[in-house]
Amino acid sequence: MDKSSSAVDQLRTALAALAEGKNYFSPAFIAAQQGLRANSNSFDKVLSACKQEILPLVGEGLSDDEIALRIGISATTSQTHRRNILQKPNIKGTPKLTAFAISHAFARVPSRTPFLKTN
Repeated sequence: MDKSSSAVDQLRTALAALAEGKNYFSPAFIAAQQGLRANSNSFDKVLSACKQEILPLVGEGLSDDEIALRIGISATTSQTHRRNILQKPNIKGTPKLTAFAISHAFARVPSRTPFLKTN
């Protein structure tokens, strides 16, 4: 939330969106994203279309095998793309790449179904 908006109003709006199954991003976040997308050197413009397809899947925590199955490539190709993506922003390791993908809105954390207790 940004300083120019009411935290309570922003929270109400966010909760209402989430209750409807929608995503919510603050106006400040949206403005920052638009600025990033307008930058010709931004990360999403440096990556090929295939790498842009893979980055959100990395952000979801999928393995190379899972990514390969999801988009119809080999696990080795997925691994190569992941390694190449890591070199673009000079990020060290998949956990940091995952955090980068989420924090820069290339991916979102998937909602999880709560664990059900069975007897």
